Amino acid sequence: AAISPKGEGGSRLGVFDTGVDTWYQVFQVNFFAPVMLARGLV
Repeated sequence: AAISPKGEGGSRLGVFDTGVDTWYQVFQVNFFAPVMLARGLV
């Protein structure tokens, strides 16, 4: 599971165009979702 937030018209958001709150949310999902899944499978 991973998320990739989009800008207006579906454009990609770059490093400098993305707010810190969005980066934090993306990191939380993209990093911890696989960890939680792996823990559930063990």
